[in-house]
Amino acid sequence: EIFDDFPFEEETHRLLVLAMLLTIARRRTLEGPCPFFMAVGNQPSVGKGKLMQTALGLVTGRATNLTPSPNRAEEMEKIINASLLMGREYLVVDNIVGAFGNGGQVDAALTADAWSMRVLGESRMVDIPVRCFFGGTGNNVRLGGDTWRRVIPVSLTYLQDSPESRRGFRYADILGEARRRSSEVWAHITTILRAYEMINPVEKDEIREKLSGYGSFEIWSRYIREPIAWVSESLFPRLGAVDIISIVKEKVQEARDDEGSSGFV
Repeated sequence: EIFDDFPFEEETHRLLVLAMLLTIARRRTLEGPCPFFMAVGNQPSVGKGKLMQTALGLVTGRATNLTPSPNRAEEMEKIINASLLMGREYLVVDNIVGAFGNGGQVDAALTADAWSMRVLGESRMVDIPVRCFFGGTGNNVRLGGDTWRRVIPVSLTYLQDSPESRRGFRYADILGEARRRSSEVWAHITTILRAYEMINPVEKDEIREKLSGYGSFEIWSRYIREPIAWVSESLFPRLGAVDIISIVKEKVQEARDDEGSSGFV
């Protein structure tokens, strides 16, 4: 219920948040690419940054920081390089404006199992495994190049003016509450993942048959997307096994930059 105050566009978008929590928790051990989770809103101050920080705090148990969005593509490349070189657990880019991704470094990082870079100030190259959770926030973001199929948007929609003036939240200090509940959340995450691994192979095959293809993210699909589809049958029994990629596909397509769209709204 810690996410109850966030104005999700659809109730099923809570499954996207669950997928984000599982991805953050498993990122170090997933030997393959993971999608980019982007909190998007219909207007400023709907809680995009708070949503990302809450999710990170629930998993890490620590205060978390978001990285300001750079103005130039080359600066983004430097941020990615530095984050991977430092071995950071996560990189969440805050307040992305306009086009994001152009078939270059962002796209490559999101589908790479390992990353080659030149060490700044030196002539040598290093290869680093990509085990960093990538995320971001933004309004009216347009997805350039082939980035659109690498992004999972979590949409927040507030239909009144001045969302920053809202009151009556369940938790006055939601980020502190998230950090305090980290151990509890880890227990739930472990329960979901272990329980899915213990179901019989026939049931797993039935789950997989209900999911659409998701090229480049096969490992993530196996260890994150499949358990989400399985647990969704209990959370949303009228819908059955929910494919989280299918529920965001239309919104992602609408934000493709090459279609001249206005982006995520």
